[in-house]
Amino acid sequence: MHTRRAILCLAIIFFWSAYDPDMVFAQSSAWVEAARLYNENYQRAAAAQNAGDYPGAEEWHRTNLALVDSTPGVPPEARVQARYNLASTLTAQSRLDEAEPILDEAQGVLDANPKIDPIIKAYLMLNWGRLKGARSEFEVAEEMHEEGLAILEDRIGLSGAATAGAQIALARIQVQLGKFKKAEGNYRRGLQVLYAFGGVESNPFFLDAMNEHEALLSRLGIQ
Repeated sequence: MHTRRAILCLAIIFFWSAYDPDMVFAQSSAWVEAARLYNENYQRAAAAQNAGDYPGAEEWHRTNLALVDSTPGVPPEARVQARYNLASTLTAQSRLDEAEPILDEAQGVLDANPKIDPIIKAYLMLNWGRLKGARSEFEVAEEMHEEGLAILEDRIGLSGAATAGAQIALARIQVQLGKFKKAEGNYRRGLQVLYAFGGVESNPFFLDAMNEHEALLSRLGIQ
């Protein structure tokens, strides 16, 4: 899989994100150098995850977490991001009791830095939503997905891949809550955006979402 498309898939499935140096204005020289290594490690984690090697991805995310915690002058965005990327991989392995305290740490950093980039907050909320959904706490999961989605819609618009991924994730939660019409709308909007990117037709995430949407349409009696 092309690297850019691989990263795109991770953004919409697992709600990971790489560090963007344009995200913050003030950065230490030590972190500017370390950020290059951080993003290289992120690419390695992406390759591992796309190969189905969750332990390998976890190892690279743990390396990045150690990097941000040992480098002076790390912006809070990177400290939150390193934690939710790791927690996401743990959640994907159903290791929820390990993922939750890491998300708690990320939340603490976010709460202490209210001016943090809103997109980072969105990704954290979506990762919380995934964890709560995995615990079958669907009403809480819905609220967190909605909060994260609202931020993404405001910051990157309705045509962003991450927005589309969040819509599909929210739709899945709404199906669990019996909110079928709302779920259908979110599936439809998310799939339309992803289809516009091209080359996603063979992606398992896209195919699963498309099949789920078709099953929901049948349930609702919509042709």
